[in-house]
Amino acid sequence: MAEIDERTSGPKVSVIIATHNRPNFVAHAIQSVLAQTYTDLELIVIDDGSTDQTADVVGSFRDPRLRYEYQPPSGRSRARNRGLVKATGEYIAFLDDDDAYLPDKLATQVAFLNQHPECDLVAGGAVIMDESGKPLRNWPVWQDMPDFDILSCVSGCPLFPTIVMVRHEALESLGTWFDEQVEPAEDTDLFIRLALAGCGMAWDRRYVAYYRQHAGSSQGNARRYRQARLGLYDKLFQRDDLSEQLYAKRKELYAQVYLTAAYQSYALGDVEAGEADYALALATDPSLRVGSPPRALAKVAAHANKLPAQDQESFLSRFWRNLPKGIHYSFMQRAQTKSILHIQKVFRAGAFPTECPFAWQDWLRGVAYDPRWLLNRGVWAILFHNMGMPSGK
Repeated sequence: MAEIDERTSGPKVSVIIATHNRPNFVAHAIQSVLAQTYTDLELIVIDDGSTDQTADVVGSFRDPRLRYEYQPPSGRSRARNRGLVKATGEYIAFLDDDDAYLPDKLATQVAFLNQHPECDLVAGGAVIMDESGKPLRNWPVWQDMPDFDILSCVSGCPLFPTIVMVRHEALESLGTWFDEQVEPAEDTDLFIRLALAGCGMAWDRRYVAYYRQHAGSSQGNARRYRQARLGLYDKLFQRDDLSEQLYAKRKELYAQVYLTAAYQSYALGDVEAGEADYALALATDPSLRVGSPPRALAKVAAHANKLPAQDQESFLSRFWRNLPKGIHYSFMQRAQTKSILHIQKVFRAGAFPTECPFAWQDWLRGVAYDPRWLLNRGVWAILFHNMGMPSGK
C-alpha cells in the first residue's frame, strides 16, 4: 500500500505542486492558489531537486497555508507522492508548476463534490495560455471524452492533474499512486486505475484553470510520449481483471500510440520517426487502412485540428511528402482528409457553439473537398441553425 501519514483535523483541500527549475512559472502557480476564493486549504510545494532560485521564490510567499519541502531530484511522480504523504485534506487538488488556477477553481469543485457524494473525482475545462501567461482560447476538455467509461479512459483519457479534484479516500484505495516507471504518462495511468477501481468520475463543465503552452512542456516530446504510453499499456494488459471488450481493443490501442507519436513527430519536423511509427501503426492495426478515406487519414485530420490554425496546412504537407515507403494516397483521399479537417470543426461548432463558433469557411471547404457531406443531415442542420432557419426545412 502507498505510504499514508496519520492525519489530524486539517483543511478541507490539499493542493499539491511538484516543481523543478521553473521559478517564474511556479510563482504564478502559487499565487493562483493563495488567491482562491475558497480559503480552507493547504498548499504543499515539493521541490524536485531545483538548482536555481526556486526555494527563494517559494519562500517569498508569507502565508501559513503554504508548506515547502525539497527532495533530491527523483522525478515528478515521487514529488507528487511525497506531497500526498504530507496532505491532510479530505479533497486533493494538483497543480502543475507551469499552470495556474482560475480564482474559483477550488470553490467550484469543492461544491460539486459536496453535492455529489457518489462522485470521487470531478474535472473541468481549461483556458490555454501562452508562455507569457496571455490567454489564447478556451479548451472544453470534456469534448475529448464526454463519458467517463472505462473504454474511453483507456483509449484517450484527456484528464491532466491541474483540472481535477479527487477525494483523498479514493486515492488511498489504490495500491500505488503516481508510477515513476510510466512518466510522463503517470497521470493518465493514475486516472485509468481509479476508473478500474470503480472511482466515480464526472465533468463539471466550467473552466477552472489555465494550461500553459510552452517549449518545455513534457507533452511536446513525441519519443517520450511513445515510450510512456507503450509502458502504460504493457502494465495495463498484465492485469487479470480486465473485460474481454477491453482486451479486444489491445491492437487498436497500441496502434493509436504509434499513430499519435507519428503525428507528433511530423508536426515537429522529425519525419524519419514519423514515417517509422506510421508504418508500425498500420502493421499493428490493419483496419486503419479501411474506409473512405482510410481510418488512419481521419485520425490525421483529427490531429491537425489540435494544432494552431496556422500550423495545420504545413503539418499536412509534411505528412504527404514523407509517407513511409510503399504507402500511397490518391488525390481524392487527400481531399477527403482536408474535408474531414473542416467538417470536424463544423460538428464541434454544432455541439459546442459557445466554445467553438461556427465558421462559414469550414462548412464550404468541407463540402467542396468532399461533396458526399451534402447528403449528411447533421451538416445541413448546423448550417440552417446558423442561418436562423428551422433545420427541418
